[in-house]
Amino acid sequence: MILSRHPSTVLSAINESTKWTISSASILFLFLKHDASVMWCLLGSLTSLLINKALKLLINDRRPAYARKSDPGMPSTHSNGLGFLATYICISLCLSQQAEAPALWPPSILASMALVLSAFLAWLRVALGYHTYPQMVVGYLVGSVTAAAWHNWGAAYVLQALEMSPLLYRFLLGLTWASGAVFAFKALLPILKEFLRKKSVA
Repeated sequence: MILSRHPSTVLSAINESTKWTISSASILFLFLKHDASVMWCLLGSLTSLLINKALKLLINDRRPAYARKSDPGMPSTHSNGLGFLATYICISLCLSQQAEAPALWPPSILASMALVLSAFLAWLRVALGYHTYPQMVVGYLVGSVTAAAWHNWGAAYVLQALEMSPLLYRFLLGLTWASGAVFAFKALLPILKEFLRKKSVA
């Protein structure tokens, strides 16, 4: 159900800030705690977005009639990112034997909160008219499946190899930062172009 063509300012603000909030939190977390597991998760989220982008170009499904964007909508990129991070966090929390959480917030509760929050933010993409329900659901599922596969691959092979090879660790660190920089540049480029356009008109 789409709320309206002129949706709630609060819901719109929440939706618009999601990408920047998650990206900023990820960069901050990587800066403060740049261990192998964090880098592997963030690199996986970028990989999931690349897979999603390829599927968008392949499927080429239109967004709803009065969506504010004109690019293909299947699968939803926002939902993909939310599905990946929520699923990866849930798997990590549920499998962790040394979860650093107070007794009041056991891993199962934190995992449930991550799922509920991500589902709400994904639903907003439909409620605000950016995507259809199938586009949102497929995006979320692609992100979740990628997260499960990426987590299992890392736990079985990559993280153990990183512990044994400082050179491989430095390579992963550089790759993660470089990938994040490219992602940030692409996200900021439209804003920069719009700023330069308005400046030239003025």
